[in-house]
Amino acid sequence: TIRAILGALDWSFYWLYEMPREEASSVSGVLRDIFSHGLLSKTGTPQIEDFSSLGVLAAEEDAFDRNTQNRLKQEAFLKAGTRCFNQKGFSGTSLDEIAEQLQVSKGAFYYHFTNKEALLTQCFDYSLDQLERVMARVASLDNSPFIKLEVACRHIFSLQNSDQGPLVHFNAITSLPPAVRQRLLERVDAVHGTLEGFIEDAIQENQFRPVRADIVIQLLTGALNAAMDLQEWQSIESIEHSASDYFSVFFHGLQLTHSL
Repeated sequence: TIRAILGALDWSFYWLYEMPREEASSVSGVLRDIFSHGLLSKTGTPQIEDFSSLGVLAAEEDAFDRNTQNRLKQEAFLKAGTRCFNQKGFSGTSLDEIAEQLQVSKGAFYYHFTNKEALLTQCFDYSLDQLERVMARVASLDNSPFIKLEVACRHIFSLQNSDQGPLVHFNAITSLPPAVRQRLLERVDAVHGTLEGFIEDAIQENQFRPVRADIVIQLLTGALNAAMDLQEWQSIESIEHSASDYFSVFFHGLQLTHSL
């Protein structure tokens, strides 16, 4: 819970500055309300315990042919690159170091990525491919808007803490050229739009209290960014239970979380 809050607040640096000053000054009250009381309305909403049963994430393919092997090899490069960018930033990341970590020749690595900018761009595309896959499958579920939002958050959390992750931190996008950044931001906005739609629908159905969906999305983005390598902070016996605990502050608020 604490790491989720810290991640959400840390991300505020990247979106608050875009707001008009008079509007940004009122955000603290909104944050206090969400963290204190959560999103859920007083009427109560059913929760899902075993989100894995919904089958949102596809199992990884077996390396049965050359094309699949090449794709898996490139994905290994992207995962290693994403981890380095997340931990060291763009300027602190070295392609030679990544190649050494993966125990491949520099020539093999540079065959796929000519420079750091190309690697970071593909890391973003790879992360967004996974996010869009989750969004499409969650949107198709025959469940309430609240359940869809919770399932989406839990599966993204699972991606961050599985062999399929981590996902690249969105703040790294500032290291890319404007044209590339614009293309990627359009994809990010589409993912946010899907999540925001779940929140707005949940408000309409009285599952959530009347809150600003655009602010909730930014808080969740920060928390999801911070969800990488959670096992380094705490023991994870069950990814489902850890995900539920991680997001409880957003759905139930600190008051209920503290009393549990």
